[in-house]
Amino acid sequence: MYPVVEIFESFQGEGRFLGNRATFVRFGGCNLTCPWCDTDHSKYEMMTAQEIVDRLKPGLVIFTGGEPTLQDLKSIHDLNPNNESTLYAIETNGTQPVPDFISWVACSPKEQGGWMVHPSIYTHAREFKYVVDESFELECIKETASFVKIWLQPEASNPVESTKKAIRLLSGANTPSNYLLGIQAHKYWEVR
Repeated sequence: MYPVVEIFESFQGEGRFLGNRATFVRFGGCNLTCPWCDTDHSKYEMMTAQEIVDRLKPGLVIFTGGEPTLQDLKSIHDLNPNNESTLYAIETNGTQPVPDFISWVACSPKEQGGWMVHPSIYTHAREFKYVVDESFELECIKETASFVKIWLQPEASNPVESTKKAIRLLSGANTPSNYLLGIQAHKYWEVR
């Protein structure tokens, strides 16, 4: 059984798949406690893997949360008859390994996890997202391959100050070219 906060179709509002239509599976439960988390983990419905699969559409499926790596995602994959036409992506805090069938890993390390990620994440992640709040500094970012996108995403509860800080951090003369200003566009589009 899986604690599912919601399953919904929408448009990806962040990172590489910005603007792509997707089916989101948002799980409850997390191994970190971030003060600005936008998921209410206390409200979820217990579902079987088959009940989740029955709600998936072919195309882009994004596992998010909470922390989706705390769930047995492989069972969901194994039951899905549309795997040939499905691209699985995950949004993770990076503290746990990611299943091999996941095609796209977006990792968002958190201060609450000491900015650390599981060693396997560095071989799988294609983008990292750092929430820019009052405590974030560029020194929090661990070295990654130059082709990996590093998004500095303003913290949503204080967007003006967080955006100013992200722009200031990105404006430095020695800022690598793979460091980018992120956004949660779905909040402006008024979609989930």
